[in-house]
Amino acid sequence: MKIFMSILFSSFFIGLVAQNNQEINQSNSKGEKHGRWVKKHANGNIKYEGQFENGVPVGEFKRYNEKGKLISTLLYTDSGSKAAAHLYDMGKTMATGMYLNQKKDGLWKFYDKNEMLLLEEEYKEGVKDGVSKEYHSNGSLHVEQIYKNGTLTGVFKEYYVNGQLKIKKTFIDGNPDGIFMFFHDNGVPKVMGRYNRGIKNGTWKYKTRMNKVVKTEEYEGGNMTYTSEELITYWNDSLEIIRSREKYDKDGRSYFKAYHPNGKLHREGYFWKGAKDSTWNYYTFEGRLDTVRNFHHGKRQGAWTFKYPNGKVKVEEGWYLDRREGEYYEFYPNGKTRVKGNYTKGNKSGEWSFYDEQGQLIETKDFDKE
Repeated sequence: MKIFMSILFSSFFIGLVAQNNQEINQSNSKGEKHGRWVKKHANGNIKYEGQFENGVPVGEFKRYNEKGKLISTLLYTDSGSKAAAHLYDMGKTMATGMYLNQKKDGLWKFYDKNEMLLLEEEYKEGVKDGVSKEYHSNGSLHVEQIYKNGTLTGVFKEYYVNGQLKIKKTFIDGNPDGIFMFFHDNGVPKVMGRYNRGIKNGTWKYKTRMNKVVKTEEYEGGNMTYTSEELITYWNDSLEIIRSREKYDKDGRSYFKAYHPNGKLHREGYFWKGAKDSTWNYYTFEGRLDTVRNFHHGKRQGAWTFKYPNGKVKVEEGWYLDRREGEYYEFYPNGKTRVKGNYTKGNKSGEWSFYDEQGQLIETKDFDKE
């Protein structure tokens, strides 16, 4: 009996050793991975372990970082084309979802360091497709949006921690389009406006928590054509030295002033729908008038005058549709004419006269004959 038990124990032990020492990292006759596979990092720690059948992963696969910490488990089904995934960071679940042909597919969930749900996203063949939800740290809904083939589409909603709606807008082909609403946390609208293919358009209103309008803006093709509030910028963070001021009127014009760092006026004039318009004055660092220029809807048009430091005119010229046009004069500092001529469509034309400082003619030149 003792001999029989000894033989039986020996057989069991030999079988157990054989099982633990089964061959790994083997391939079939076609060179495909087959059986149990274990790969290791350069430091000897396991990198991944799992089972193959004729080159196809089956069952559970585990992957580890160089320190030996588990970073993912994949459970393969459907001949290896599908895999349920669990991703880890420092031993805690970081994400769960499904892979289809090695691409994210279906619902994926992502978690923070406390394993609280942070984000839910739907995928199709590795691309966001469907509803996406983000959550606050207290578990309440933060953002809800929709993707179609990786592009934002449909209604976008963002919420405060208390569950109150914060922002509501609609996307078409990835661009905001239609009504935009931004609410205070008490539900009163804070900003109301409209987008047209991603560009601000029409009237935008800004309100206090008590529903009082404090500012109104008008946009046309993305350009602000009016604001009820004077726009002021500064040269520094202390808000001591003004850099520019701009005040709009209802006709789409704004009066703009810019200042040198020393506080002296640098330039002043009008904009019409974002383009320079009417008369603009330019001043030196010391505050002296240096140039007077005229514009029409962004184009140089009308008289331009340049001055000497003594205040006398240096150059007078005319512009039309961004080209010099009409009479042209240059003067000496003593006020005597230096050059007199004409421009036609941006080119010198006709007879030009040149004078010395006493006003005596010294040369004439006819540009029409050249």
